[in-house]
Amino acid sequence: MTRQNSVSITPYYVLRSRWIPLPVLIVCVASGTHFNQSTTTLTFNPATSAMPITLWVFNETNVWSLTLIMPSWFAGAEDEILTVTVTTGTDWIADTISIKMLPYPLDE
Repeated sequence: MTRQNSVSITPYYVLRSRWIPLPVLIVCVASGTHFNQSTTTLTFNPATSAMPITLWVFNETNVWSLTLIMPSWFAGAEDEILTVTVTTGTDWIADTISIKMLPYPLDE
């Protein structure tokens, strides 16, 4: 596979709930890629931490995804690093997002 050097995935961090999935819009921008609607996929590692709902390919370098950040009771973790990988044929980009727990008043 060919890895692209220039990649930007935002947001840099997202929040996780203890009980309910939280939606987030993930925006992936890369240079020199050839993303297209029919063959582009988005994956997460660890896979239990996030679930893509829909994927929009705006052009060959811009991919957006509406994603659910799974709650800690499901994902089994609180704060962690999530690796996001977008693949189309031999083109792929990868970057990381930090997941942080929402504050809980009873933790104090």
